[in-house]
Amino acid sequence: MGNAYLGQGENEKALAALSQSVALNERLAGADPKNAQTAIALAQVLRSRADTRWNLNDKPGAKQDYAAITRVVGKLVEANPENVPARIELAKGFRSLGQTEFALKQTAAAREASQKAFALLADLAKRPEATADALFEYAVTLAQCEPADMQRPAEAAEYLEKANRIYGGREPFTLRALALLYEQLGNRKRAIEIWDQLLAMLPESAERERVKNKKKELGG
Repeated sequence: MGNAYLGQGENEKALAALSQSVALNERLAGADPKNAQTAIALAQVLRSRADTRWNLNDKPGAKQDYAAITRVVGKLVEANPENVPARIELAKGFRSLGQTEFALKQTAAAREASQKAFALLADLAKRPEATADALFEYAVTLAQCEPADMQRPAEAAEYLEKANRIYGGREPFTLRALALLYEQLGNRKRAIEIWDQLLAMLPESAERERVKNKKKELGG
């Protein structure tokens, strides 16, 4: 329910529902501390609430939730460093924490959090058997981490292309991220190609209209 409200932009209702969910998931995780599934579930609902708080311009509240994610999932990674889903979730937590710290003008703390995200993801993304999820999250970190002097958009595009191939060119978030990156890099031709791919997948919707407008802005 909270995620549904969040998707509709009803942030106050989303916050109320997600706060109830956080409380329930904290009880479940506390009752079974070694259960990785309950810990990941708690981290995911904390992320949704943090995103909602960010939308409501409550940056300190968002920071609190992102930091909680790193503590909850950090215990899983400490117990099993080869738990790939947990490492990815932890890295996402640190990336978001870094972005929030930067928004709060805590540049040194932002850099430290972003460096932790890189440390968790770089090894996973560079393995021959790297998963599409690991490649995607590493690319997003390369493209969006804060402060901006840590960003490497050209390298991010390379890793997103690898993720896109594994996804079979059918994963909308990857296609959207790729198109935006190519726009940033000045490669309008490739960006238009990718917007076309995404248009072919999307049903008539507000999102499809947004994609059509992005393509038109590039002259496509």
